[in-house]
Parts: sequence; structure tokens; C-alpha cells
Amino acid sequence: MSVRRDLSTLPFEVHGLANLVVITGILVGMYFLLASGNQGLAFLVSFAIVVFLVSLVRIDFGLGILIIGMLFSPETEVAVVGQRELTIRAEDLLIIALGMAWVVRRVIMGACWIETPLNMPIFVFLVALIVSTAAGVAFDYFLDGAQAAFYIAKLIQFFAIYYFAIHFIEDEAHIHFFLALFLAVGAAVSIYGLTQVGDVYRVSAPFEGGTPEPNTFGGYLMTLIALSLPLALYCPRLITRIMLLGVAGLAFSALLFTLSRASFLGLLGMLIVLGFLTKSRLIWMTLILFAMFHRGLLPEGVLERINYTFASQSGALVTLPVALPFVGDTVHVDSSTFERIDVWRKVMHTWTLNVYHFFFGWGVTRGNYLDSQYARFLIEIGLVGFTAFGWILWRIFRAANWLRQETDDWIIRGFSVGYIACFVGVLIHSMGTITFYIVRIMEPFWFLTGVMMWWYLREREAEESGEHETPVAAGVWQPDLPWRQVDAY
Repeated sequence: MSVRRDLSTLPFEVHGLANLVVITGILVGMYFLLASGNQGLAFLVSFAIVVFLVSLVRIDFGLGILIIGMLFSPETEVAVVGQRELTIRAEDLLIIALGMAWVVRRVIMGACWIETPLNMPIFVFLVALIVSTAAGVAFDYFLDGAQAAFYIAKLIQFFAIYYFAIHFIEDEAHIHFFLALFLAVGAAVSIYGLTQVGDVYRVSAPFEGGTPEPNTFGGYLMTLIALSLPLALYCPRLITRIMLLGVAGLAFSALLFTLSRASFLGLLGMLIVLGFLTKSRLIWMTLILFAMFHRGLLPEGVLERINYTFASQSGALVTLPVALPFVGDTVHVDSSTFERIDVWRKVMHTWTLNVYHFFFGWGVTRGNYLDSQYARFLIEIGLVGFTAFGWILWRIFRAANWLRQETDDWIIRGFSVGYIACFVGVLIHSMGTITFYIVRIMEPFWFLTGVMMWWYLREREAEESGEHETPVAAGVWQPDLPWRQVDAY
């Protein structure tokens, strides 16, 4: 059955009945929500319903609103689960609204399901999550069942954003618009972060309530830098290149004032990957010069934060597996860094307690006290779930690397190079933070993954059908030749 692109072909009676049902539902829902005194939730629900209605007609508008909501998303408390407050953020309801609109469009308009290389790994990973957690609750492995359910729902939300990008994007014009919107939101959030400098010790993203999370903000800014820098390097238009470099500069400045050491490490790894993939002497020279003169370039607070890692009075000695030059076989680190190293001793004790836990884990939230994504996954979902997680990562990297090697389009190449660098940065960031559980990092990451996979599927299909044509020679700015254009083909 062919896919209908809009709803105008439906009978007038269907439109009238649908409008009546929706309006009645809104009125009834608002009555109960306002009567209960939760005006914040009433506003968010009303907004989500509007997005649902808009998405029925233009699904791309709904995805654009979601991109904005990833960072500019207010929240409201709706309940208390165990000892934790349950808050609903605007994009939680937006994702539900977009999911409902997607289902309606599939039923009414005949939209098809797209097969991607991640479908099976994601399915296996979710099964491992659910089985491990259900067993942990059933056998009373000290899990909070309600909290675990919300963690799993959060991961499902991230995967939903990936599938939204895959299914809602129809052509490259959509991608260009979404990437421009993504970068504009990133620039606005970076400026917001910089306005906090001097007022707070560590800057954070907007709408974070009473518990700011600088590590989260740092991970997001790292993603923004990874995307904008290679696009600027490959961009053939000077004005666009300057704007992209401006976004990267804003994000870098804001990232410094998060004082997030996990983000600093991720940023360093990301920049090294960019240097290798672009073969840009400009990036390598910048890194070398920055390493030589960083004491004069970095703000005093950033230097103190880095030095605190090795000069804290409350630290501990860590024995290294091998002796390092100028360091030796022991190093003194602060208590926070020591916990992230010592966590692996706890993992080895808990994860290897018996054969069942080794393979299937204890269930989600069993590792709440661990601040490392890999350590938590090993304890929570065992070797089986961790292997499924690795399967997802491998499929992502293989697709992104193939796209980087095979494309001739500067936007796709810049994006794929930036995505791989972002991917590596996120993996490094996860060593000291539960990155793959963090909303403000994972929602942008999975959206960019969906964009990458859409391009990958299109390029593979074109290659297999023999539709690739030899492109006409065009002037493309090369990373190491910013002063002149060269023939790219």
C-alpha cells in the first residue's frame, strides 16, 4: 500500500470525529489536573497534546520541537517513588505525543517500519534489561522495582528518539534544518551557561531544578563541539564556517566552567580522534600549543579543579599496574577519583559472586552507588546484557565509519567524522559517569545516531542499486588548506 503524505485525503466525518474526541479529552483532562492543583502538569500535558495534533499533519515539526525541548525543557513534580521525587519533564510527554502520532500515521497513512542495523541489538539489550530486573525484583535482590521501571523506561525513550529520527526524516533538507536547529539550541544553551560564570561555582544547563548537574552539561557541550568543528573544517562557505567555529568556541568556553573532569577527558579524546580522522595539522598544532601554554590560557578555577585531582588533602594512594615516567608506580588522587578507580574492586566482588549474577546481573538500580556506566552495566545486567550493549556500540561505529569513508558530500563527511569523535568522547565520559542514563546527553546522542543511520541506509541503498553517480568537480575547503579551495574529486 502506498504511503499517503498528509491527512487531507480522509473523509470530513473522520476529521470531525477526531477533533471532537481530542477536544473532549483535553477538557476532561484539564478539569481533573487543575482541580488537583497541579497547574504545571496541566500545562505540560496541554503542550504535549498540541504537539501531537501538529505532528499528525507535519511530523517534522514535532521532531523540531523535541530538539528544542532536549535542553529547554521545564519539569514538574508529580509523585514520590520510594525516597525519590518523581518529576516529569516536558520532553517526556513530547516523546509520548510523537510516539502516538507515529502510530496513528502508520495506521492511517500506511507508513512502513524501517529496518536498521541496530534493531536486533537494541531488542536483545532491552530483553536483557527486563529479564535481569524482573529476576532481581522477584528474588528480592534489594531492588526498587518502581525506580528500576523508570530507568528502563528512560532507556526506551532514548531508543524511541533514534527511531523518530530514522522514520520522520524524509530528505536531506530535513536533516539540514534539524542540524541547524540543533546547533542553534546548543549556541543558546552555551550562552546561558556563560551567563552563570561568577554567580555559581560550576555552570549547568537550564531547567535543572534544585540539583544542577555540571557533568551532564559538560557531556552535552562535548557533543556540540564534536559536531560543529569538523563541519567547519569541511565547509566550503566562509560565513558558515565562521558561524560553526563560533558555536564550537561558545561550547568550549562553557564546558571549561562546568569543571567536569570526565568531560575534560572526553573532550581530549574527542579532539585526538578528530585529528586522526581529518588529518588536520591545524588541530594537532592547536593541541600541542594548548598543552604548552595551558597554564596561561585556562581560567584559574579550571586549573585548580584539575590540580585538585592530584593535590587533595582527602585523597588516597593508588597503586598502578606499571610504573610511569616521572610518576612511579603509585599516584595520590582525590577521594572522588579514587572512588572511580576503586569501583572496579567492588565490581569484581559483586559481579563474580556466582555464575548467575556473572551472566545475568542483579537487575537495574542494583548498582546505584557506582558512578561508572560500564561498572553499573556489568553488575546490573551481567555479561549477557553488557555484550548486547557492546553489540549496539559496534554496529554504530561500523556504520559511522563506513559512511565517513564512502561519502563525497562535505556535510555528510563532516557530520560522520564529528559523530565518530563524539562517540569516542561519550565512551570516555562514561568511565566516570553513568552517561548512558543521562537524559541531556543521551537524547541528543541518539538523535544524532538516527541522523547518521538515515544517511548510512540511504548511501548503502544507493550503492547496492548502482545509483551513485560520479560527482561534478566542486571546490571544497580542505582542513589543512583553509586559505584556498582545491578540486575535491
